[in-house]
Amino acid sequence: MFPLFKMESLLKVWKVNYCEADYNKCVRYQKNTCGEDIPKNLLPNGRMLGEPLSGGGNNKK
Repeated sequence: MFPLFKMESLLKVWKVNYCEADYNKCVRYQKNTCGEDIPKNLLPNGRMLGEPLSGGGNNKK
């Protein structure tokens, strides 16, 4: 995942919140512990990097 971030400040936010704080809530850590494959673009919160945000609103075509 780390090579996907061009800004080191963004990477630091993820590292502080998941690697240095409560790493048990990291979805990447959970998958690794279970022996599952970890997609390169899987973020620690379980979202996929590059995936559009969903949340309602006016998404009419």
